[in-house]
Amino acid sequence: MMLKEMSEHGHESYVVTCGVLLDYLCKSGECTKARNIFNSMVEMGMKPDVRVYSFLLHGYAAKGALADMHDLLDLMVGNGISPNHHIFTIVLCAYAKGGMIYEAVDIFNKMSQERLSPDVVSYGSLIDALCKFGRVDDAMRKFNQMIIEGVTPNTFVFNSLVYGLCTVGKWERAEELFSEMFDQGIRPDAVFFNTIMCNLCREGRVMEAQSLIELMERLDVKPDVVSYNTLIDGHCLASRLDEAMKLHIGMVSVGLKPDIFTFGTLLHGYCKAGRIDDACSLFRAMLSNGITPNAVAYSTVLHGLFQSRRCSEAKELYINMMKSGTQWDIHTCNIILRGLC
Repeated sequence: MMLKEMSEHGHESYVVTCGVLLDYLCKSGECTKARNIFNSMVEMGMKPDVRVYSFLLHGYAAKGALADMHDLLDLMVGNGISPNHHIFTIVLCAYAKGGMIYEAVDIFNKMSQERLSPDVVSYGSLIDALCKFGRVDDAMRKFNQMIIEGVTPNTFVFNSLVYGLCTVGKWERAEELFSEMFDQGIRPDAVFFNTIMCNLCREGRVMEAQSLIELMERLDVKPDVVSYNTLIDGHCLASRLDEAMKLHIGMVSVGLKPDIFTFGTLLHGYCKAGRIDDACSLFRAMLSNGITPNAVAYSTVLHGLFQSRRCSEAKELYINMMKSGTQWDIHTCNIILRGLC
């Protein structure tokens, strides 16, 4: 009704007002309501501009509604409105995030054809997607292209490339990127270091990964919970449980709060090594720290107790699990059934 009155009275600002409303609705995830308003605008003879289209396109992209986004883009072009740099970037990022690599590359190439130079966001989105899908050589080519075109890579670009290079075992090139970051005055963040640590731990190079904590501190980059969890997991996989526990104590001493992953990793390590008393002690510490055990934590300790023939303790833990309302799965059920048989 309000839109109709504005249109009838010839208000020149009605498109702007509709744009503000569309932007708000899309950012709130209300794309259907936003599209209804958009359709009403068109029915009343209003001509949405590129800015209005961008709000709705961004809303669809954020929700992963790529089919709706594509249909709206076709409508926009059909109405004689050419996509600008912002529109291309929205669509490219959406395709990249959705793993639609060929479509993302196509949009990237169209930007160049339209003489709309891709910026660091466009390059970053495409490089990240290429790395996640194992196309690291293609990602490096895009990286080299952006350097040639004078686009300065940011931390996100470097993080993506380091992830990709480490995943395919190209450690020397990853180290070279590290030096390039410093040369360009870009400070590596915790995500950068966590990526390297994760891949080192996967290869069993846990002590090398742990040495990065010291480097992070020298560079004034604070290790986060993910940093410690990664190293704890690496030590547990290598059966270095005491080292893992030292890291657990260390993260608490620097003010970080262990989460369910921290406790779950240590519980699994203790139970696998047959250190059930340590597992039970840690489980109690978990509760006292206000961390609610999930089905995995309960299942891990239950399995350990049954394996150690401590059936009465296992039954007591099972009763506590039921009282807590924890949703257990078929894996937990199998552990209990096998333990009682």
